[in-house]
Amino acid sequence: MTSYSFQLHAVGGALAQEAGNAHHSWKRRDALLVVVRTREGLRGVGEAAPLPGYSNESLAACQSALDSLQLPEGELSLAYIRQRVGSIAEALPSARFAIETALLDLLAQVRGLSVAAILAEARAVGPRACGELLRCGLLDSRDPIGSAQHLALRGLRCAKLKVGRDWSRELPTIRGLRAQLPSLRLRLDVNGAWSVAEAQARLLELAELDIEFVEQPVTPANMGAIKVSPVPLAADESLRSAETRNLLESLLADRSLVALVLKPSILGGALACIDLADWGASRQVEAIVSHCFEGPTATAAIAELALAIHSGFAAGLDTHAGLSVYPGVQVPQLAALDIRSHAPGLGVQAL
Repeated sequence: MTSYSFQLHAVGGALAQEAGNAHHSWKRRDALLVVVRTREGLRGVGEAAPLPGYSNESLAACQSALDSLQLPEGELSLAYIRQRVGSIAEALPSARFAIETALLDLLAQVRGLSVAAILAEARAVGPRACGELLRCGLLDSRDPIGSAQHLALRGLRCAKLKVGRDWSRELPTIRGLRAQLPSLRLRLDVNGAWSVAEAQARLLELAELDIEFVEQPVTPANMGAIKVSPVPLAADESLRSAETRNLLESLLADRSLVALVLKPSILGGALACIDLADWGASRQVEAIVSHCFEGPTATAAIAELALAIHSGFAAGLDTHAGLSVYPGVQVPQLAALDIRSHAPGLGVQAL
């Protein structure tokens, strides 16, 4: 039997560059670092980093839940990790992700494996290959074309543009991106900012622009109102509950929905995302893993999750604004152009 102790550390700070979406902008990212230790001296790390205005829980609520968490003696296994995650309220997905990550980091070290290899064992569809994976970069909304050109020079072939604020400016920008970088695989993320009528009209305007997919064009409650889309669609916010997932069935039936965008800080951890990836696979829909501007510990775990799922789409895991808070901390999974696993454990020196 293994005994465990853990500590919480407040981390975070100001971003080097403001991040944002159609509804919010962020100038800083604050988080809690969870450090779990075993009596034998192993150390696993996890990160709770709810995103204000986007996540449903607060950092203070995460701290309260983690402060009261018990880690009883037990054999370290996926079953033990699921039990410990399950002891934290579902309404606190960032806290669940944090303790899960720390325990997965420990388990991978004990077994001499990557976290991706551990997570792949949890897939109902059978373990996937955990080799290299392409990544998708996020474009700077202040200079989308310039940032797309920079990504292309780095060798990235896929990019995402956040839209949903001013279509009269966004559509010409998309057309400009297509004209100047015709081989770039381009995604759009609306974060549910369009009405159903706006979505139907704007998807028609995008039909000839070779868009890889449009992510969450309307609110979760309205996704079922889009009967047929001329552009492939992806779901993000719709995945937060079984109720809103059920509203995707019409899009699944006509094959308009091609991808599920999984964010473990929002969905309750990597194992919850594995379950959703299996749900999508049973409906012939790919899963894509992405971040919420977390720090290096969570980003490393998200990268390992992406490798365990190994979608046919590039993962939304290029270097991002949240990592700027930790200039001296490396994410080994993002050291090369492609995402690559690290073993044993996450390999992040968080403190």
